[in-house]
Amino acid sequence: MKKLSTLFIILLGVFSIVTSCKDNDDPQPSLDGKWSLVKADVKVTDGNGNVVNSFNIPISQFAEKDKLELEFNNGKIISQVDANGNAVVSSVNYRVDNNTLLVKANDASPEELFAIYSLFSKELTLTFVEINDDGKIETKLVYNRK
Repeated sequence: MKKLSTLFIILLGVFSIVTSCKDNDDPQPSLDGKWSLVKADVKVTDGNGNVVNSFNIPISQFAEKDKLELEFNNGKIISQVDANGNAVVSSVNYRVDNNTLLVKANDASPEELFAIYSLFSKELTLTFVEINDDGKIETKLVYNRK
């Protein structure tokens, strides 16, 4: 009986080692594809980090709401609206560096920080941070994969 219980414990240990070593490399979600804007939040803080204002911008307030999408394709970000909300197709080259997106307008231009991002399978959050003498403005745009 003692040999049987020892054998059982050894088999249990081997089984747990084998199952814990299973390949668990889930593929990382890709930025490539089209993304539609679903949420826009703004937070304003003063120079001491205190929140001065925080608000949501309803998507319905955007004039070109049917064009509020980004497309990541082959190292390019393609947008259908400009910073003022006008319908314009534009593209820039990008690369990922940890949790940041860096962009270049063309080969001769320097790289610039575009946004800090987080990516889940169907949700992309871009955070834009503007620091000035009065504090910081943080804009979070949430996109869903199309």
